[in-house]
Amino acid sequence: MKKRDLKEKIKKLEKYIELLEEKNSKLQRDKLTLYHLLHSVNKELDEVLVDKQTFIAMMSHELRSPLNPLLGNCALLLKTDLSAQQKKYLGQLNESAEFLKALISDLLDVSKLKKRKVKLNIQELNLDKLLLYCAELVESKIDKNVEFEVNIPVLPYYVLADKKHLQQIFGNILTNAAKFTKEGKVTFSLTEINQVDNKLEIIVDIEDTGRGIPEDIKETVFEPFSSTDLEQGTGLGLYISHELATLMGGDIIVQSEEGKGSKFRVIFYCEKSVEKSKDLIVDKLTIDDKRDYSHLKVLIVEDIDLNRAFQTELFKVFFSVTVDTAENGRVAVEKVKTNSYDIIFMDIRMPVLNGIEAAKEIRTFNKDVHIVCMSANVYREDMDEAELAGMNDFIEKPFEYRDIGARLAQVSSVISKESFESQRNLLHQLAMNHFQDHFDEETSFRLINIAAKDLKKSILIIEENIYTQNIKVLKDTFHAMKGIFSNLGLVVLAKQADELQQFARENDIYNIEERVGDFLLDAKEFFE
Repeated sequence: MKKRDLKEKIKKLEKYIELLEEKNSKLQRDKLTLYHLLHSVNKELDEVLVDKQTFIAMMSHELRSPLNPLLGNCALLLKTDLSAQQKKYLGQLNESAEFLKALISDLLDVSKLKKRKVKLNIQELNLDKLLLYCAELVESKIDKNVEFEVNIPVLPYYVLADKKHLQQIFGNILTNAAKFTKEGKVTFSLTEINQVDNKLEIIVDIEDTGRGIPEDIKETVFEPFSSTDLEQGTGLGLYISHELATLMGGDIIVQSEEGKGSKFRVIFYCEKSVEKSKDLIVDKLTIDDKRDYSHLKVLIVEDIDLNRAFQTELFKVFFSVTVDTAENGRVAVEKVKTNSYDIIFMDIRMPVLNGIEAAKEIRTFNKDVHIVCMSANVYREDMDEAELAGMNDFIEKPFEYRDIGARLAQVSSVISKESFESQRNLLHQLAMNHFQDHFDEETSFRLINIAAKDLKKSILIIEENIYTQNIKVLKDTFHAMKGIFSNLGLVVLAKQADELQQFARENDIYNIEERVGDFLLDAKEFFE
């Protein structure tokens, strides 16, 4: 090949390479432009989604507040003399309000699940009793022509699990079974308990002979707004249940044949706790409507006039308590300065001074008064904020009179109307009062003596292991003492033991050493 021809070819190649480089450069620019465009679109979509979830949460909050007096006044009306027709109308009104409450709660739960803001509240509970309670709640909804079979064995131990969310899971699935089964049978069974490493695998089956799930939605039954009831279902219950089961490390598996029925298998994981006592099984403070709460001094802090009026009436009708009220946090703070209250029920969202800031101010001069937060904000961070502000408890709106009763019972159990000669007599009397709600005097004394012996052993174990910093032994012992004090009805000491147990779980030996001395002194007062 001639030298000139070679040069020509080289020039053509160079031009071609230059052209390719230009195309490549343009391609990179187009790629970058596309990337920025996609990033912008994704950002806008995320903002829209956040706005949607925020809107749902805000509207759910605003709708829950007026539901409180609506449901509450239904309960108050049921305490009056009504004709059969009035009872029928009131029943329909209450049923509609309860449906609306459930719908709003579902919307709020979807919002929290989408934002990954649902946290499990692990506590010690009686699992078989909880499952039976779920069965009792749904029993009245089951058709008269349908057999309801419940197979829940008594377990010899407690478990550590999330009570509220378990009730939600089984409540949703059992309600669906009751709704769609018009003849045949609904079966609710605790099928298996398997030990998997250090956890329990719990398997519960809900089986019915109802209409089954249509083929066209079988694959999407656990997606939000995919309802099996085209007439009045929202399609949120199964989605929420499945997400909660997943949060517990488990799953929900469904088998269904249209026209023949469905079987839902719920799998979740929890930890085994202490063995149940043969002599005494007290899972929670029993609310006795016959208890006298009239001596309690109560302050209600609520900015909405209708809510204040309803709550005032609720305390009067159900608990014979005449309450004091405040329309905002500033008025509440001033009232607490000049009055001695046993318990304060505090709303969060109020003008002038909100509930969080009011609680913080109150805690600067009063560390003892029991403050209960009342709010339709039920996010975990809202509860944490209330606790950090110095509030002792949290009630979700709309609440029932039983929610109030539980808090009054807690406060009443640690407040004595009489003066005793010593702290020892006070603790023993509180325990006796608690036991005599359930047992005769002889049995109560025997149980208190058993508790005293167990406490002595526990205190010795703590004193032996605090210096060697044996965290595992300390954690187990604080847990045992929490159970003993809870059974005795000594909720303040039980709470102290629970706090120490939490520190032990976090390997926080510093906070244990800071607090354990005072705790042991208080505990020893029980039998010294």
